[in-house]
Amino acid sequence: MGGNLLKNWNLPEKRIPTDEYEIMKHKLINKFHSDMKVNRPCFNRVAVAPYLRNKDTHGDLDILVQCYSDPSILISWKDYKDFSEYLEKEFGYKPYKNSNVYSFPYQGFQVDVTFYPEDEFESSYNYCSWGDTSNLMGRVFHKMGLHFGHSGLSFWIRQGLFDNNLQWSDSDHIYEKVVLTRDMKEICKIGGFDYDVWRRGFDTEEDAFDFVIDSKYFNKELFLLENLNHINRTRNRKRGMYMRFVEYVSDSNKVGEPFRSKHEYSLIMQCKYPQLQRTVDGFRLLYEVSKVIKEKVNGKLVMEWFNLTEKDGKLVGNIMREIKNIPKYNLLELSQNEIQKKVLDIFTKLSGTKE
Repeated sequence: MGGNLLKNWNLPEKRIPTDEYEIMKHKLINKFHSDMKVNRPCFNRVAVAPYLRNKDTHGDLDILVQCYSDPSILISWKDYKDFSEYLEKEFGYKPYKNSNVYSFPYQGFQVDVTFYPEDEFESSYNYCSWGDTSNLMGRVFHKMGLHFGHSGLSFWIRQGLFDNNLQWSDSDHIYEKVVLTRDMKEICKIGGFDYDVWRRGFDTEEDAFDFVIDSKYFNKELFLLENLNHINRTRNRKRGMYMRFVEYVSDSNKVGEPFRSKHEYSLIMQCKYPQLQRTVDGFRLLYEVSKVIKEKVNGKLVMEWFNLTEKDGKLVGNIMREIKNIPKYNLLELSQNEIQKKVLDIFTKLSGTKE
C-alpha cells in the first residue's frame, strides 16, 4: 500500500533504505514465526516476496502468511482472541484491517500482513514478486479474456460468453470465477512470457520492463491509460512502476502476435482445462433456462397482467423476488398461463400489504 496508511496513526509517510528494510523484514518474520501457537498450528509459512534487487528504498513491508483455516476467522494466535488484538498489544497501535490485510506502523514504517488460504499462498507469493511486474503481465491476460491475480490464472464466466447480443466486456454479469492454474511456468507459457527469465528475477525496473516487452503478445496499446477501464485507469495512474513502464515503451514500435477473439481463447481454455468446460456447460444450461423463463414471466409482463404502472415499482420488485424463489425447473415445466395463475396468487398476497 506504499505507506499511505500511516496517516491513520497521524504519522508521516516514511521510506527506509534496503539494509534497514532487510533487518526489519527478518526481525518481524522471526517474531511471527515464534509467536505462532504451537498446539494449534493454524499458520504455516511467513514470507516476503522478492523485490527488484537494486531497489534502494521501500515504502512499506508486505508480509504474506499462509493460513490453514479461514483467513477471516483468525483465532488461536498466541493468547489473544484475534490477530488485531495481538498486533495492538505487541506493537502499540490498533491495526487498520481491510479484508484479509492487517496494516500497522512499526518504527514509523508501514507493515502490511496479508493472510492467504493454504492453496493460494504460492500463487500469491508469485504474483507479489518483482514489484508491479505481475500487474503489467495481467494486461496481456486481460486481452485474452483471462485474469491473472493472487489466485493464479483464472477465467471469469460472463454472460457475454453465451449471449451473442452482448459484447463481451468488463461490465458483463459475472457468473463465477474459475481458477485454471496456479503453476507459474504454465501461466507464463499461456501469456507468451519467458518463465526462465521470470524465475531468475530482475535487478532493475528496466529488466522487468524488457521481460514484458519480450513477451509474445506485447503491444504498448495494451497499457495506455486511455485503453483501460475506469477502475484500472484510476488504480494504475497511482502506481509508479506502471506509469514508468508506459513512459518506457512510449517510443516502442514492437507489435507482437495479434490476439484472437476472447471467445476463441475461451474455447482453447475449455479444451485445456476440463474443470472450466464442466463449469461453463453448467452455466450455459442455467443461462438458457433463465432466458426461456424470462420470456414467460418478467417485470413488464407482471405490470401488464395487473395493470400496474411505474409507481408500483416496489410491488413489482417484491413479486419478482417471490417468483425467483420458485425452482427454475418448476417454472420451466409450467406454461405461461400456469405461471400467470401462480403470479396472481403472489399478487393477491402482496398487494394487500402494498405501501
